[in-house]
Amino acid sequence: MTCAAPANNHTDFAKKEHLFPCLQEDSGIPTEPFLSAFQGLADFVGFMGTAFAPVKSDIAGNVRTRWLKDRIGQDTLQKLIASDLKDNGGKLGIATEGLLWLKRGQEFMLLMLIFMVRDYRKDKASTESLVSVINGAYEGSLKRHHGFISKQVFKVRILTF
Repeated sequence: MTCAAPANNHTDFAKKEHLFPCLQEDSGIPTEPFLSAFQGLADFVGFMGTAFAPVKSDIAGNVRTRWLKDRIGQDTLQKLIASDLKDNGGKLGIATEGLLWLKRGQEFMLLMLIFMVRDYRKDKASTESLVSVINGAYEGSLKRHHGFISKQVFKVRILTF
């Protein structure tokens, strides 16, 4: 399998360090480039303002902390997960749970970007406020995973946006 970087670096997402690693069959997902790519996502979230500061600080934080304990022994996400599960008696540990939330956060960001483009194409003026876009993305991704308190915190944070 060949994997090439984009032809240009005109966006932050096209930078080599922000690209998700190319995968080879049966070799696993390399942890360091994976976390580096998520840092690019965290930087993007940071541009959205203080309402998203907790999201930015949490992206890859718990996973990175686990990986830094044993970079060589956890050089793939599969090894990191196996180690985390082993240390927690087969239950989700902080790093494994962190990966789950990274996936959920990606779903949120994807929906948010899809809704932004959709709304822009319908009516450019409607994109002045992103509140409806963010709410729609939240409803379609994270809300079902949040408890009562987290849902209330989200409502408060969105008011500051």
